[in-house]
Amino acid sequence: MIGMVQTARESTVTSSRPRLVGVDAARGLALLGMFVAHAAPRGAADGWDHLLLEAASERSRLLFAVTAGLGLGLLTGGSAPSADRTGLRRRIAVRGLFLLVLGSLLTLLDPPVRVILDEYGAAFLLVLPVLFLPRRWLLGAGAAGVVLLSGLAAALGTVPAVRGQRSEPWGFLVDWLVTGAYPLLIWVPVLLLTLGCVRLDLARTRRVAVIAVLALGAAVVGLLVGGLVATPVEVAVGSTVRGVPRLALGTSLTVAGNVALGLAVALGLVLLTSSAGLVGRVARRALSPLAAAGSMPLTLYTAHVLLLELLAGEDRRLDDSWALVAGLVVGSLVVGWAWRRWMGRGPLEQLVVALSAPSRRGPTATP
Repeated sequence: MIGMVQTARESTVTSSRPRLVGVDAARGLALLGMFVAHAAPRGAADGWDHLLLEAASERSRLLFAVTAGLGLGLLTGGSAPSADRTGLRRRIAVRGLFLLVLGSLLTLLDPPVRVILDEYGAAFLLVLPVLFLPRRWLLGAGAAGVVLLSGLAAALGTVPAVRGQRSEPWGFLVDWLVTGAYPLLIWVPVLLLTLGCVRLDLARTRRVAVIAVLALGAAVVGLLVGGLVATPVEVAVGSTVRGVPRLALGTSLTVAGNVALGLAVALGLVLLTSSAGLVGRVARRALSPLAAAGSMPLTLYTAHVLLLELLAGEDRRLDDSWALVAGLVVGSLVVGWAWRRWMGRGPLEQLVVALSAPSRRGPTATP
């Protein structure tokens, strides 16, 4: 996944490194949430464990999309986009293609979980033409897309003719765009919205705080009203019991609320870890294992998919347990922290950098 970077200009700002810790910590949180979604046992429908699983499944994937958009924004120059736009597009294209190939290979193993990487790579490729649009266009298109296209995807997913295409040779494209767990109709707008937020200049603490508060307010409204229109379970399974229009509207509000919540969490961690004095130092130290895991998400995500593949039985089902979740969480935090401390970049992250290095020109940033 796109790693956070410092541009040559940003490297002179004393708060740049702590800000990277905040975004890395948000990405690490999304990674741990995905472990819960993949390995936790499903409890009773009204139990705390079932509610936790539903929350982790939806919000962790959208938090990944939020941090991906923030990463794209920082990689392309933050509030002042780099002049080497062709070179940056090449680098992002190489990374997108790498993710698409790796995700496809992992999917061929038929693991017991839905692989996210191929959609991730396709989303990066789709946003290449609009990476350097003015921030007002990015914010407007992203916000409108999150609200409108998420409901459209939910509605299209109920159409038998659309779902029937999944059995065709091109069915993977239908999954990518509409019916899959990570449809591009949702992911691309999230990337655009968060890319636009970075263009607003996240080096300005007050501006970051305002965006975080607005995002939190939007999250509360979206999730509360969305839950009244269509319950989280109805949204998750695409239930049309109360009608397709209600499902579409509930999905739009719920997705918008979860995206806003992810943005508020990410920017809140940025503010916390960039704070001066004792608060910032304690936050950076306390969150260092989480940030370390978030700095090598591609390696840890791939490793966890391979591990779950090995643990799956002949029926391709996992023996889900909280012990397995705890092992994935603790293992990722410990391995991530140790690797980052003594080895630097994760091995797959290093490979991506090596593959995209020939496309780098001039004094651009190192991921």
